[in-house]
This record gives sequence, C-alpha cells and structure tokens, in this order.
Amino acid sequence: AYEIRNCDWSSDVCSSDLVDFYFQLGSTSSDNKRIKLGITMNLEHGWHTFPTTFEGEVGSPTSISLTNVFGLKPIGDEFKPDREPVLEKIGDWTLQVYHNSVTWTQEFEMLPDVKQNAIGVEGAIKFQVCNEGACQPKNIKFSLGVTNEDTEPPARSEEHTSELQSQ
Repeated sequence: AYEIRNCDWSSDVCSSDLVDFYFQLGSTSSDNKRIKLGITMNLEHGWHTFPTTFEGEVGSPTSISLTNVFGLKPIGDEFKPDREPVLEKIGDWTLQVYHNSVTWTQEFEMLPDVKQNAIGVEGAIKFQVCNEGACQPKNIKFSLGVTNEDTEPPARSEEHTSELQSQ
C-alpha cells in the first residue's frame, strides 16, 4: 500500500490546526488487480465539513478530483463516503454535515501489463470547514504512488481522469 507521498497546502503538509488528511492507495484483492484509494479527513472538535453531494444555501460541497491516474482504470465514477452525513440545525439552516472524520473511497482495476507497484494518482480536494461562527475554504493537492518518470510509470489513464470527480 502507498501512503501519502506529497501533499501541498501551499505552506503546510496535509495537516492544519482544523483538519488532517490521511491517504492510502492499496490492493483490495488477492491477485492485487483491484486497488482502492482512501481519503480520510479528520476534523478538529467543534468543526464540520460538507458531503460531496451537498446542496444548500450555506456552505460548499467537498470536491475531490483526480488530475492524473497512472496504471489504473476507475471502477465507477465517484468517490463514496463511509457513511451518510448527519442533518444538523445550525442557526436558521438545516445542513448535511460530517463531524469528527469521514473517509471517501474510489476503487480501480490495474490496467493490463502494468508492473505491480507502478501505479499512482494525483489529485486535488476543495472543501470547507465550519463551526457555528465561521467557515474556512481550503484547497490541497496530493500525489500517491508512481507519478513521475523516475520509475517507468505506466500509461496514463487520461480518458478516465476527467470523468473521475466527486458528484
């Protein structure tokens, strides 16, 4: 399994005073042909974030996009959360939110003729964290696995990269 290799907050590394991210890219099958990307967001106590499907007057949905996919083909076309958001009354609004933590996953299959550890992804997450008094929009970029010319990367799956965005 790959752990996070690079994460760019433009000044921080996958962690801030309000949120920490954990990324994992690894096999989910005995033949190592099915791969799962997991993105876990851990929130500071008292803060919340919004689901990728959020629609509301206040707040912004979380958006996860993959800009490059190496050696992998997506199964399905969206990241799925590990649970449903909770409905919470905040001020005059009822919002769908996640507290504490949430993990989004996307499954892939390895492309034919790809070497065992020659897979990788690059992407970005746009999200907002809020408490009862304030909201902060944030953006990060990440990369995991083989995403450069140093180790004979497999063919890029560009045809699927633009499709694979959170809905």
